Amino acid sequence: MTVLGFVLIISEICIVLRVIPLFRRYGIRKLISAPTFLNLHLSLILAVITPAFRVFRQFNIFPCSAPFGCGICGVISRTLLSTYPFTMTSIFYELTKPGRRKKGGWILLFFAPWTAAFSLSIPVYWTYSYIEGSNEHGNQTTVCARALFMGSRIAYLGYECTSVFFRYVVPSAYMFYVLHMVGFRLKFLFVCQRIPDHIPRNKIRHVRFVFFHMVYYLLTWTPMGVYNLVAVFGARLPTISCPIPLIPGKPEWLGFNVLFLFQIVFQPFLYFCTVYDVPFYDYIQGVRNGLVRIV
Repeated sequence: MTVLGFVLIISEICIVLRVIPLFRRYGIRKLISAPTFLNLHLSLILAVITPAFRVFRQFNIFPCSAPFGCGICGVISRTLLSTYPFTMTSIFYELTKPGRRKKGGWILLFFAPWTAAFSLSIPVYWTYSYIEGSNEHGNQTTVCARALFMGSRIAYLGYECTSVFFRYVVPSAYMFYVLHMVGFRLKFLFVCQRIPDHIPRNKIRHVRFVFFHMVYYLLTWTPMGVYNLVAVFGARLPTISCPIPLIPGKPEWLGFNVLFLFQIVFQPFLYFCTVYDVPFYDYIQGVRNGLVRIV
């Protein structure tokens, strides 16, 4: 699983290096700024790092098993995984406020997702506990464990639900709002028919960009939000006297790695299909023909 994580990181870096030179050729700058584009791929890399980081942390490869290390590593892990949803929100905000790029607002758009992700993750520090014990051989061991937030069951559930709400529900709702703001019509996707000359190409690009990224986000990140809620309400909650130790090697982490791989591989295709001034069917045919020539 760790090897898969590193493969995904290398793949994402290669994709970034391959896509950036295509900015000017296909006009992606007309939709999102270069800092925002960089932010998007950085957040994807962080999402890929997160499962491997958790495995390293729980096998004590990173020095997290310390009185303050458990909470700090928990905040880092949650921040890495929370950056992408806020990045997508900033991208959709930029689509509705293009003037921000000219007024230096790109600085705010670049740092806002990081600030929001870190701020929302700070309370995680108080949901981890450092416990000491002995294994079956009688050796002294230390391990990080999940604990109640501020010693309260209600506060623990309230924070986790709030975290899921701001990381998954709010970005999804804002995407639907932007979809309405750009004047979305299903016919504007032009899946099969030719794009008429009287319709501005930039409008088609905006509609395609918003629609495909929204659907893609819902398909790849909604399962994570559902999993988080199930983990909070369906699993045994920690208590003040009995924290729950973190067990390395959970199979769902491998599933999330595969999900991130799917997202990383297909993310560049979303950019290309939004800027091509051809029917979507012709675009798919062009991609297929290009892959055949490469093989």
